Amino acid sequence: MFDTMYANMEQFMRQSMQQATHGKTLTPEQQQVIDTVPAKFMAVMRAEVTWDKLKPQFVQLYRDTFDQEEIDGLVAFYRSTAGQAFIDKMPVVMQKSMAISQSQMQTIIPKMTAAIEQAMAEAKLTQNTVRQPPQSQVVKDCDVCPGLLAIPGGSFEMGAMDGDADAKPVHRVNVSGFLLGQTEVTYGQWKALMGPSSQGISQCGDDCPVSQVSWQDAQMYVQRLSERTGKAYRLPSEAEWEYAARAGGTGKWSFGDDESQLNRHAWYEVNSLGRTQTMGQRQANAFGLFDMYGNVWEWVQDVWHPNYSGAPVDGSAWMSGGDGELRVLRGGAWFDKPASLGSAYRSWNTSIIHYHGAGLRVARN
Repeated sequence: MFDTMYANMEQFMRQSMQQATHGKTLTPEQQQVIDTVPAKFMAVMRAEVTWDKLKPQFVQLYRDTFDQEEIDGLVAFYRSTAGQAFIDKMPVVMQKSMAISQSQMQTIIPKMTAAIEQAMAEAKLTQNTVRQPPQSQVVKDCDVCPGLLAIPGGSFEMGAMDGDADAKPVHRVNVSGFLLGQTEVTYGQWKALMGPSSQGISQCGDDCPVSQVSWQDAQMYVQRLSERTGKAYRLPSEAEWEYAARAGGTGKWSFGDDESQLNRHAWYEVNSLGRTQTMGQRQANAFGLFDMYGNVWEWVQDVWHPNYSGAPVDGSAWMSGGDGELRVLRGGAWFDKPASLGSAYRSWNTSIIHYHGAGLRVARN
């Protein structure tokens, strides 16, 4: 009973703190406080409010309230007169029980406050904002175009030795430099070219990622971007996407393998409040890209193949063979568990489906 109650309380605290800071730019240290304080609160609760500590008080309460006949009536599942008396006195018991709980809470408030102060002290809060690349590095080809960042060319090991079968064999890929959206395409950018009556939707306004986008919709969007700008927009290849997501890292995520840090980089099951979130609030990766993990799944150009046997090694999209009806999705979404957000994790869907968790991020040469 207590474990369930504490888990619910921790989740409530986490959501309340996220709502209180929604839309605000936080330093990494401030974000760490938000991520760690609920757990520290609950650690105090679990240590101080235990059944062993409360049991003597509740036992005395029942002895003061009920006689033995009434207790026997309880064992008889309320079928006797004594059982009915037990039911009649339950409001009194509940009222006194609440008084005990409130009294116990008052005794631990100083310890809870100390836990917060310790977390704040450990965070060493500063006034620095989340690191972003200088605006001069962001390329915008039109007023409603997504901002692009230059991704330098290089090589990397694609896939994961400890991943699923579809992420193997691990193979070295050489990627040429390209431009990639600093964020996922927002709903505002989407409807500017596709119209508000298109299939794409937003759960939190124009600055949130568009979702419920099919692969074919994404193709139409990049075509309209190209027509608007005179530049060749496209979806990134799967290799380009993973290269950009890793941003030079070799671990499960760009920042390594420490799952406790994922809160700072992604919107997912733990912190999304059950919906997409405004772009650019989490920590950018080393390339300056936001939300490569979570928020919405991102379509890439490639046809789905069940593994990497025979995959291109030049960073291009793999369009031959495979299942021509299916296309690849990367990055995970707001409702996913950490495992689905890994740099090497792959998923797929049919090219025509308007999957509620799917959005896109654009690229061009």
